[in-house]
Amino acid sequence: MNAVNAPYRALVLTTDDRSVQRIPWVHVEKVDDVGMIGSRWVSMALASGIDAFVVHCPDRNCAGKDMARAAIESVSSAVMDGVGRAIYSEQREITGMEIVKGSIDHISSFSHNDSWFNYTASLKAILKPEAGANGLQIYDVSVSDSCTLCGACVSKCPHTAFAIVLEGGNAKLSFNQSLCTGCGYCVNVCPEGAIKLESAKRVNLKAVNVFADELIRCAGCGKPLYTKKFYDNLVKRLGREDPMLKYCNECKCCVE
Repeated sequence: MNAVNAPYRALVLTTDDRSVQRIPWVHVEKVDDVGMIGSRWVSMALASGIDAFVVHCPDRNCAGKDMARAAIESVSSAVMDGVGRAIYSEQREITGMEIVKGSIDHISSFSHNDSWFNYTASLKAILKPEAGANGLQIYDVSVSDSCTLCGACVSKCPHTAFAIVLEGGNAKLSFNQSLCTGCGYCVNVCPEGAIKLESAKRVNLKAVNVFADELIRCAGCGKPLYTKKFYDNLVKRLGREDPMLKYCNECKCCVE
């Protein structure tokens, strides 16, 4: 029987592979510290199609055990029915049948170098609708009324999580949760201090509109210029309303 036809497939990561009884189809992999096993590892393991992902810490004094347990709990609370189990164990020794009925023979694709896209793709595959995001390293942004849709966050975000979308007479700022890694760069580059980054309460791995404003178009050709808030800021800084502000550079030369 090969791994594909195994009746029940699992992966065990442990700090002491001697403490896990070997049985057919159980793959046991030794790690130096279970604290390195975050929600990313757990999510990608379950999304790979295995039936059980086991984190085993036989040393109850292990410094990283709380982080590993938290990762297991956060992912387990959010997965949909039919997805494999994530298990945390501190037993001194565990037998194969205590874990699974059978398992896959080899999995070795988990590392800290796995991309953010692979992680969020895994979350999309295993999470139930309206899953809680606590502990999953997923982030949301809120945008205050001081936003002028200047585009600084759009052009400077290293993960292209922001976009400006034009819809009729409005300009909207779109934010894609599945691309955001929580680096905070958008907060730092926003000239208006309008962006707040925080851990998400819910997983919503798609683009959503987080701010909108009226769009000012060129009075000559109708080309989009900027938003009303941006225009109001320009007027405020100039100290007066200049009619030329309502024209693009190409049309200004034709204005009498």
